Parts: sequence; C-alpha cells; structure tokens
Amino acid sequence: TDYKKSSLGRMMPTIFKKVGIDFKELNRKKRINIHKKGGYVANMVKTNNGDVGICWNAIAKLREETLDIIEIPQNQLPTPQIDAVSSATGKSFFLTPMRVTIATLKCSTNPEASKRFAEFLTSPEGSNCFCEFGFTMIKTIKLYENGKAL
Repeated sequence: TDYKKSSLGRMMPTIFKKVGIDFKELNRKKRINIHKKGGYVANMVKTNNGDVGICWNAIAKLREETLDIIEIPQNQLPTPQIDAVSSATGKSFFLTPMRVTIATLKCSTNPEASKRFAEFLTSPEGSNCFCEFGFTMIKTIKLYENGKAL
C-alpha cells in the first residue's frame, strides 16, 4: 500500500530494512504500483496485474481461495516501542498494536440492535470471528459508555 498515505505502507521502509533491502533504492530501480487501499493491492495480484502485494491479513483472508498468503515473520515486522513509524497523518509514533474502535450512534434507527452487535463483537464468539479473518485479538477495553468516559 501507499508508503506515504497508509498505515501499512508507512511500515514498509522498516520491514524492508529488517531484511536488508534499501526501500528508497528499490523504489528507484523497480516500478512498484501503490494504492492507498490494501484491497486494491490484493485484487491487482488476484487479477494477474501484479506479481506480489503486501496487505493486512484480513484483506488477504477474503481472497484466500485465489491467493497464496505468505505471513511476514514477526522478527521482520516493526518492533513496538523500538521502531518509530510515521502514520498516514504525518505524525510519528512508536508502533503498538493498531486498535479498532467500535461505536454506536445516538441517532441510530435501532440503537438496541447496534448495542447488541457491539457487545457481540467484544464477546468470545465475536473475537473468534475477528481471528478467523486474520485479526489478532489481544483484549477488549471499554473506555466509554453512553457518551461518558469510564
């Protein structure tokens, strides 16, 4: 993905450095198609418009019947609290697990169903669904309820 506009793309120089490849030099020598969306990258490979792509596990998992998925070894990924990575917002952060936020809206036409769905997503069964599609569940943290910080 785009190494200037996406979270995963921002990690590329660090990932390549850990395997001994100069990312800037690689980009000068090779024609590398980039896109801000991992799904587009995976579809390029799926439709034979690219040889290889790097995307999140969850994106590849949706196409696992037509793609060979090769995990990047943990020791080649940026190390939390050591490798600083700049986000798509232009700010640099020490890499920590990326979090997905679940929220419901007050203006929802069915707030009770929204709440039940959010509760399902944080349940053991919901966590298993996330894991099945390539996400890693560490733990769930409830920070707000009914618009108030806990």
